[in-house]
Amino acid sequence: MGSIKAVHNVVIENQGVQYGYKTQKDENQVKSRYLESYYPSSEAWRSKAVEDARRVLVQAVKRYQETTIEE
Repeated sequence: MGSIKAVHNVVIENQGVQYGYKTQKDENQVKSRYLESYYPSSEAWRSKAVEDARRVLVQAVKRYQETTIEE
C-alpha cells in the first residue's frame, strides 16, 4: 500500500507543478507529502540515514586509498 501512496504523491505533485494547484492549502499539503516521501521528518530515520552514509563513506575512502596505493 505504501508504494501506491508514493506513486500517487508523485503524480499529484507533478500535476500541481504542470497545471497549478486549486488552493494554497492543496499546494502545501501536496508538497509536504512529497517531501516526506524523500526526506522523512522522523528523527530516528534521519539518524539512521546519517549513520549509514558515514559508514559507506568510510568504506569508499578506504577502498579508494587501497586502489591508489596499489597503482
